[in-house]
Amino acid sequence: MDRLVSKTEITDSLMDLADTFGVFTALFTREQHIRRAEWQDGAFRMRNNDLQRMLCLTVITADNAVGQAWSEDWSLAAVQRCFHVARNNARQDPLRLASIQEMAREEKRLPAMSKAGSEAPETESLPREVERLHQQAAARIAPYSLTTTLENVLEQMRVVRSDGISYAVRFSRLITDHVTYLPAGNALHRIRIGTSHLPQNGWDVQHHLAALSEQTERFIRDFPTLSDLEHSAYCTHAPLTDCPLLLDIELLARLVYAWVQSSRTTIGSRAIIQAVALDGCPGYFPLHPWGCLFPPLTLLSPTGPEPAHLHAVRGISGFSNHLLVRLPDSLEQVQHVDHLFEQAGRMGMDGTWLLLEGVDWFAFDENSGLCSFLPRGMRTRHEILKPCLFELPLNRVMESLWAGAGETVIGWGSEDLLWTVSGPQYVLVQPIRREA
Repeated sequence: MDRLVSKTEITDSLMDLADTFGVFTALFTREQHIRRAEWQDGAFRMRNNDLQRMLCLTVITADNAVGQAWSEDWSLAAVQRCFHVARNNARQDPLRLASIQEMAREEKRLPAMSKAGSEAPETESLPREVERLHQQAAARIAPYSLTTTLENVLEQMRVVRSDGISYAVRFSRLITDHVTYLPAGNALHRIRIGTSHLPQNGWDVQHHLAALSEQTERFIRDFPTLSDLEHSAYCTHAPLTDCPLLLDIELLARLVYAWVQSSRTTIGSRAIIQAVALDGCPGYFPLHPWGCLFPPLTLLSPTGPEPAHLHAVRGISGFSNHLLVRLPDSLEQVQHVDHLFEQAGRMGMDGTWLLLEGVDWFAFDENSGLCSFLPRGMRTRHEILKPCLFELPLNRVMESLWAGAGETVIGWGSEDLLWTVSGPQYVLVQPIRREA
């Protein structure tokens, strides 16, 4: 078995190889110490500790060919093999090269990164508080099953490059999930709270607990309505396909994330979408695996999408960050739903406004470009409707985003990944007509 060696020995060896073969080399490493605890139906179930490591090697040759290799093996021999795999597989990839060069230019405008701290947040009381909230919720929703998980992750990322630049950052993540299951075993509803922490910025764990407590209380209060969904008969498709829509942040987040990860991005939109490394968000990722600081990247603007920027955030295993959505003509703060409909009515669009809130199911088909989703709630100004399955062209939805209403809030872009999206509490969407 190849021996594990120090990071310094690895980087020195790689930089020697870069000099020998006359190539630019960037090494990105990520190390996660994960502590996980789980409770089920009021009782403690399990805890475990895990150490995960990965690295990404990027090589750019003298003729601007780009090669990359990934590995979870940090032995010196394995890292050296990665270098040769990346060098031998280097090819002309103008889009990836443009992504790397753009991030390298933009990182020069960012403030100096603080030295990696060593202090971890005080979280000893957190499992007890999460257990208390779990037991409180489990007792109220029985006989439905409740599983709660808590992940406390201490993470370190490093970048070392052959141009002499290096970065290192150490931070923590907290992720808490409540998942409710029907007696048949199908997941019914999920609550997810996540935060990140840089040691030098300080962290109040009570803020995480307060958010989790608030969401748990709301879930318990709304559960009778949610549990009725088990017995509801949904419409097979939405009866109002050409009406203007009002979408809440939960739906907007899923749509925006699906669009960012889709290859169908040849659109124009009133929306401006940026990807940013935002300290405090659960998916905080300040260093890009391709060897740069992660700068704010505009992915979509009224002039259209930015292909090189989109390429830098798509399909990278384990990578996450935060998406900002801004819309012009933002409306007033929303005091109540009737106020929202009043504001929407002044936009001058024909048709009955349809408000969609929450997501019970969401899917995107890359081949057809259609997104399908089942909202948790659906209503017009004067009538509460039975939720229906919507199937809409994702590009058309993004083209039709028109204005925002309410304060800026955050939603989860994916059910399983750590991408989050911030935007208006509600967005107004012009009528979406299907393609012929």
